[in-house]
Order: sequence, then structure tokens, then C-alpha cells
Amino acid sequence: MNVSIHPDLQQFIDDQVRAGRYATPEEVIHSALAHLASQSVSAADELEELKPEIEVGVEQADRGEFVEFSAEDVIREGRELLNRKQKAV
Repeated sequence: MNVSIHPDLQQFIDDQVRAGRYATPEEVIHSALAHLASQSVSAADELEELKPEIEVGVEQADRGEFVEFSAEDVIREGRELLNRKQKAV
């Protein structure tokens, strides 16, 4: 397989090898792809774990069991929580 790599990425690969983190450019690519594969699997696993919780939330919303709020409400609550934590210290 032949792959063309953008010059910026080639520089990164070269820097990694030069710094001694990897012995060869191939090791850098292998590590990067292994990391990408691991992240993909983790994301899929997390989604599968969340699906039942999402379904519960959808069912609750369908029954009208929800509270409407805005971004400003979330910000205000976050600031109030932060203030309480700072006062407790």
C-alpha cells in the first residue's frame, strides 16, 4: 500500500522518530492507527451503553415528564454551584 501524507503530518512523524519516541515512521503510523481503532471501538461501546438510557429519556419525554430549560438556565445553575463550592472552601 502506498500512502501520501500531508507535509505537516510528515513533519510530525519525523519529529516523533527524531525525538526517539518511535524507531521508524512505520511505528508512528501503526501507533496512530491503533489509537484511532481503539477510539472507534470505545465510542461504539459508549453509544451502546447509552442507548437504553436514551430510550428511557425519550419515553419520559413522550409522557411529558421533562423540564424545559435554556442555555442561560444551565449557565446560571453552573455558576450557582461553583459559588457554593467556592464558599465551602
